[in-house]
Amino acid sequence: MKRLVCLLMVLAFTFMFTPCSVAEETQWALPYQGDPVTIRVMGWETYSDYNWENEFGKWLKERLGNVTIEVEIPVSDTGTLLDLYLSSGSDMPDIMMYRDPDMFMQNYGDGGRTLNLLDYAEYMPGYMERREQYPHLSRYDTEDGKCYMLFPCLSDRISEVWYQNQDLMDKYGLETPTTWDEMKACLDVVCAGEDDMSGIICVAWGIEYYYSQFASMFGSMGHSPADICYDYDQGKWVFALTEYEDIYRTALEEFADVYAKGYIHPDFATWEGSVCDSYIDTGKWLFANLYVDETSNLTQQGLNYTYITTPTALGAKPHVRTDYRSDNTGWIYMISNTTQYPELCALYLELLTSEEYAVAARWGFEGVTYTVDENGKRAFTDEYLNMDIETRKATYGLQGDVPYATHPFISEFYVDDATVSAFPEVAQIALADCADKLATGEYVTYYGALTPKLDEMTKEDISVITTAYRTYITENLTKFILGSRDMSEWDSFMDGLSAYGDMEWAVEQYNNAEQMPLPAQQTERQYVK
Repeated sequence: MKRLVCLLMVLAFTFMFTPCSVAEETQWALPYQGDPVTIRVMGWETYSDYNWENEFGKWLKERLGNVTIEVEIPVSDTGTLLDLYLSSGSDMPDIMMYRDPDMFMQNYGDGGRTLNLLDYAEYMPGYMERREQYPHLSRYDTEDGKCYMLFPCLSDRISEVWYQNQDLMDKYGLETPTTWDEMKACLDVVCAGEDDMSGIICVAWGIEYYYSQFASMFGSMGHSPADICYDYDQGKWVFALTEYEDIYRTALEEFADVYAKGYIHPDFATWEGSVCDSYIDTGKWLFANLYVDETSNLTQQGLNYTYITTPTALGAKPHVRTDYRSDNTGWIYMISNTTQYPELCALYLELLTSEEYAVAARWGFEGVTYTVDENGKRAFTDEYLNMDIETRKATYGLQGDVPYATHPFISEFYVDDATVSAFPEVAQIALADCADKLATGEYVTYYGALTPKLDEMTKEDISVITTAYRTYITENLTKFILGSRDMSEWDSFMDGLSAYGDMEWAVEQYNNAEQMPLPAQQTERQYVK
């Protein structure tokens, strides 16, 4: 009898604490039909919470069912608050974001605060499929095969392109240049006849960036000369300045020459972004290398400007800078290991990164906010476009009008047409032309390889060397360009590099380390256009 009682007790205890049966597990689906659940999601400062009263909020609520998403958005210092949550493990939101995967792995990558997403793979089939398609999404998996971070999957975009001030070109009866010599001839004419301008202008990111963009016309592929970069033709890592010395020297001579002639604004190396922007927006330039979407400001100012193919020198192929955003691993979402609802958290992240969510957030609702033509091309309706912005926010609340806290995690490659639809025609022309030429190989770009797996001590030693080199190189580039150092001293400048550390050793460490998967080639990419 005692045995029977004990057996019954064991069976009862086992029944109470056995994991859910298959039938019970079916409750973990969206829209959720169980008792009401609230999931706390960490949002970044300056972003917005959901509004459950607008049409997008109503759509999302219907998809979630009995799940309420409560977004916590600090007024400031989001990163500090996140580190406090993660370091203490106290009162953590169910889902948190982070902006630096390397720092996260260094401090919290042991799973002490967050869940292994692969344990919930059945609830995230779309994300698991993307992990297979885009190897960089598993870059931060641990050695024992665990994944604590969810990354967004974005799209590949043309970044900076060349534009010309068409009014000035027409005023002086000039033809669009295709080579550096032709561009320089145009500068000779226009800069002699115009006051207070910069014949060539770039985004104000400092002299190293400016020079790198300029040097790409000569075949440098847009590298900074101070970079350790991967040479795809040779299949190895190289130090840019020594590997491509002839290109950089020629580009520097030409840069210094046009600067001395006044074709580049005398304050370009030090001016603040607002000052540079004022020159860009008011058309005080002949040729500008700008972000392709920056043209919205120029259009609003009424400037007459046109896209031009990248001028080249020395027989180099035309280069265009691209953002391989589908390789991006900047923002992170993770699920707290204190959550009571890991399955629902996983389902929410799956929804958030889905095509369904992206279309609803960016385009809204077919037949109401957008239409689809016979070729599958979407376009916003006139009724939607003609609404004033506040009415649009209150009525529909689409992502293009409201910066929701979840914005960095939308799979943008599904809905890039929504972003491009707002670009001026000249930017759309630039996007289409560059995308086609990159896909065929007529244009070239540089797609950075992932840094190899280096131990922390080696990374620190390399950082000391590369920092010293970058400082020395930038200081001397500035002197050469501004004329305080003559180009006849180039060899002396190159000989001085060795005093700042053993760069050959640093490059050797890159080549000997375990390599990461190489990214897709440029001709394999789907560029936004």
